[in-house]
Amino acid sequence: DPANPGRVTGVTGWDLLGRRQRSFSADTVVLAAGTIESAKISLQSGLADPNGKVGKGITDHTIRYRHFTLPPGAAQASTTDSAKVLLQHPGATPDQHAFDIVVELGADFNQGRYIDAGDLAHQRASRGDWMLGEIVFMNYAPLNEANQVLVTGDPANPVEVTCHPAPPSGADLAEQDAIAAAVFGAFGAQPVLGEGGLWLQTADLGGVAHEVGALRLADHLV
Repeated sequence: DPANPGRVTGVTGWDLLGRRQRSFSADTVVLAAGTIESAKISLQSGLADPNGKVGKGITDHTIRYRHFTLPPGAAQASTTDSAKVLLQHPGATPDQHAFDIVVELGADFNQGRYIDAGDLAHQRASRGDWMLGEIVFMNYAPLNEANQVLVTGDPANPVEVTCHPAPPSGADLAEQDAIAAAVFGAFGAQPVLGEGGLWLQTADLGGVAHEVGALRLADHLV
């Protein structure tokens, strides 16, 4: 707001798929650009940080995932429906079964990278009536005060990220592999066209932007 620099009234950004600038106005603006980019935008925009916590104490939650497809005629396959389920072991603790699971069917309807109509049509045409799915294992990690995001001058420059890894235990990794194999078997899942198998991949830091951590604004997490 030009009359009140401390008040946010909209957002201007670059649409990577549409290749053009877009602007949006609103009475309320929610900053939700992922852990790293949210901290970057907050710091570079001069938003209030009364506790000096923005960008500090981020976490590296190891993410393991795999996209898959369901052939036409499979019991759960559909060209018009989608579902997303969050699962957790009933005995999950920071030390055992320390992960959450997301199972998604019809991922091309849910995931943001397919919001562009032209891109969605291209993806659907390349797969025919095969349904896109994904399984994601989000491992727990402790809050580490030494992890932080630092802004380095020009907004176009990448941020500096210090993030110490918190790798899952061998037992949790083996359990995740077994769960994924059981899910793929139950669904009759097949690899995505062009991919060679159904083994779990490990995402890079920030590779699954909506699931890598939390933006800390005070002495609690939001």
